Amino acid sequence: MTQHSNSNRDGKTSEINAEKVAEYLREHPGFFESHPEVLSELDIPHQAGLGTVSLIERQVSVLRSENRYLKSRIKELVAVARDNDSLIDKLHNLYLDLLASEDLDMFVSVLRQHLSEEFNVDKIAIALFEDVIDEELSAVLLFDRNDERLRVFETVLKRRKPVCGRYHRDQLRVLFGVDADAIGSLATLPLIGAENMGLIALGSLDKDRFRAGMSTVFLAYMTDMCSALLKQKLTTSELV
Repeated sequence: MTQHSNSNRDGKTSEINAEKVAEYLREHPGFFESHPEVLSELDIPHQAGLGTVSLIERQVSVLRSENRYLKSRIKELVAVARDNDSLIDKLHNLYLDLLASEDLDMFVSVLRQHLSEEFNVDKIAIALFEDVIDEELSAVLLFDRNDERLRVFETVLKRRKPVCGRYHRDQLRVLFGVDADAIGSLATLPLIGAENMGLIALGSLDKDRFRAGMSTVFLAYMTDMCSALLKQKLTTSELV
């Protein structure tokens, strides 16, 4: 019989053999119930005719359970991949349409349309600083760069990265007015250049859609894309 040695806490060496393993299992009959993962690693011969569930049957049950879990995970990953492909297509279409917009007014209109219809955003607010543009746009909110009302969005402007989460109604009213009461969660995207140009606020009626701590990879892509194209439009409008 092959024996293995193992050091205990006192530094003494104890021998582990089949008899001791068997004795331990007899003293702990519920071991495999509390450690089902061990069953999937054992090679157990099947003994038919037993009145109780055999270990091999228990092992098969564990493997089936693991198989169901793996199938479920694969389905989830496939669904995520499809969602990602769809988002990439939508971002690509948004890019092309924004690039083709003839002026700032059309740029804002195209952006709002895509966010609403393609990305299913319930409420949209686009805010720019007054020193960024020299014209008024009907669908854009203009703020002084030092406006105290924007202090609540200071984090996203300083980090220059998207931020998701929930805000108080009074804070949301700065951007959404009376529509703020319906908003459950918010994603804020900074419009970045040499200096911040403003921000895009995406409001959802679903309180869990834009959660704090969620992945913002695609929102970051949208931030960079919109910022670069807006900067291009602003430069073009100044040259006209």
